[in-house]
Amino acid sequence: MNEKCFSIDHIGEGSIAGHICDGENDIFFDNANTSDFANDILLAVLTATGEYPASEHRETFWADLEPVQAKWSIFGSNSRIRVTVAEFDSERREQEKSVSVTLDRDVFLRDIADAFGGALRRFGLYGYRTEWGYEFPLSIYLRLKDVLDGTDSTALTREISAKENMGLATKGSDIEKEKSAF
Repeated sequence: MNEKCFSIDHIGEGSIAGHICDGENDIFFDNANTSDFANDILLAVLTATGEYPASEHRETFWADLEPVQAKWSIFGSNSRIRVTVAEFDSERREQEKSVSVTLDRDVFLRDIADAFGGALRRFGLYGYRTEWGYEFPLSIYLRLKDVLDGTDSTALTREISAKENMGLATKGSDIEKEKSAF
C-alpha cells in the first residue's frame, strides 16, 4: 500500500498537525488556530491548479507554528504541485529554514481531499468547529472533490428568481447534488 503524500494526524486543542512528503523531503506541520489553515491550504491548492481565480493570489499564505511563522507557497502545473514551507522568526523578518516537496498533482489532490474528508467524517461539521475553532471549509472542499471526480456538484446550476431574491435574479447551487458528493 502506498503511503499518503498528505496526512492530517491531529486536530484539537487549538492545532492541526500532519505531514506532506514526496519520498525525499517531509514537511511536518503543527499549525496554531490563529489562522484558518484548512481554508488557506485548500484555497491555495485550488488556485495553484487553476480551479480558483488567480486574482485572489491565494497560492501563498502564512500559518503560525508557534513560536515561529511559516510562509506556505503552492505552485502547480498540469501534472505537478510544488509546496514550499519557509519558517521565519515570530516577527516574519528572518527566514530560519525552508523545505520543499514536489508531488504528482492528481495524487496530491486525492490525498488532501481524503485527509480533509476523513477529518469531516471523524468530527462532523460541528465537532470540527469545536475542536479546531473554525468552520470546515465545505464549499472549497466540495470544489476540490469536483476537480478530482470531474463533476460539477458545486456549479451554480439553479436559477433563483427575482421574486425569491428581493428583486434580483441570480444563480445558486443544488444542495442535493452537493450532499451527494460525500
